[in-house]
Amino acid sequence: LFILGALLLWANDAYISYSSNELIFNNTHDIPKSEYALLLGTPKYLPSGNVNNYYKNRIKSAVALCSKGKINKLIISADTLNKYKENEVELIKSDLLQSGIDESSLILDKNGNRTWKSITNLKGNDSLNNIILVSQKFHLERALYIAKKENIHAIGFIAKGEMSNRLWIREILARVKMQIDLIMN
Repeated sequence: LFILGALLLWANDAYISYSSNELIFNNTHDIPKSEYALLLGTPKYLPSGNVNNYYKNRIKSAVALCSKGKINKLIISADTLNKYKENEVELIKSDLLQSGIDESSLILDKNGNRTWKSITNLKGNDSLNNIILVSQKFHLERALYIAKKENIHAIGFIAKGEMSNRLWIREILARVKMQIDLIMN
């Protein structure tokens, strides 16, 4: 049973990664233009008090898309009160403004407390159906898989950041939870 369970976890992980690879871009030159991008949130600060590198790199990637003219509007979808007592949406907005992004190009989604919610919040708005998602590759794979299953046309733009072993385990479990969410709608 243990081997079968491990095999199923691996197969689910591999399938999700494989199914989204062609939708992920890693430089601004190759990615097609889109009216909108969705910046997926993450806590700015680690429990140690240091700034989260995933956060910094998502901000840099979003700024790069804006400065290269690849997007016109940027949706910030994040948790407004996570376990670290941060309002991620406001922190991201503040850092984007400090990076020179015009406030009129920002749209705040304060209901993005999970990746699932950030993606499904796009449903029902046809103008958001052609969108660039911004996050690290491992996170983009899951987000794009959700978008595909929800009939949302999306591509991904990679923010730098490698996955640690601890985060890999979390991502494996998040992908299982995502499959349960899809089955239970």
